[in-house]
Amino acid sequence: MNMANKRRILTVTLLIAAVGFASWLILSSLESEPVYHGKRLGTWLAELDKEMPAANISWTNGPAATAIQQIGTNAVPYLRSLLKARDSRLKTALITFSSKHPWLGIQLTPAEVLRRRAASAVFCLGSRGSPLMPDIMGMYRSTNYDVALTATVTMERLGYCNPETITAVLAALFEPPNASPRFHERAAETFLCLSQNMELADHVHPDVFHAIEYKAAVPALVKALNAPNDMPLCLGATLKPCCGGILMRIDPEAAAKAGVK
Repeated sequence: MNMANKRRILTVTLLIAAVGFASWLILSSLESEPVYHGKRLGTWLAELDKEMPAANISWTNGPAATAIQQIGTNAVPYLRSLLKARDSRLKTALITFSSKHPWLGIQLTPAEVLRRRAASAVFCLGSRGSPLMPDIMGMYRSTNYDVALTATVTMERLGYCNPETITAVLAALFEPPNASPRFHERAAETFLCLSQNMELADHVHPDVFHAIEYKAAVPALVKALNAPNDMPLCLGATLKPCCGGILMRIDPEAAAKAGVK
């Protein structure tokens, strides 16, 4: 057998192994995946991407978002696994290889995309996604720029859906410096976006923030308002007016007592 034939056999063998490994990855990821209306959660997450094009705010009333809400807390274990997704060297090589040989039909989703879809779904669940907020904030504090950016962008667009975002980002603003890239700058941007998006959402769905779950954020907002000094955020905005606006939407009576006008 000449060298050329040996190379062909080796190439075919490697291709078969790659396809088999890719199939195993896909099937193993589906084992504990919730299903709604005949579609797996992963399929709904892919459709959620299409419902939420890049924008300053995303709404959660499309078909995919609604399906995820119907799955509810049953989605939490699967979403947690996606939030922790990382690409191995082998998977990265397979993704690169399959992109150059599309005829093989190997379809692997990069971890970055999986994390983004899962993070969006967490906020689609509203307060029912709260068990995953520590995971989201772990991503937010990550020293990996791509991981931290995914959490930041998602919280800016959808953070208004979960009341725990308010206290989590407020706490981040007062944390000491850490190794996460641009941590305080991102926290400032996120809180400003949160304030603006809550205003927009309140116009579309009046009184949506009067839900009891949002009341838990009142003490942290009042504390920030009573601080001796204001804090600059970004684009000329400062912390106290943002806190006042959020408090007004959550609890008008508490806002009046705090002197918010």
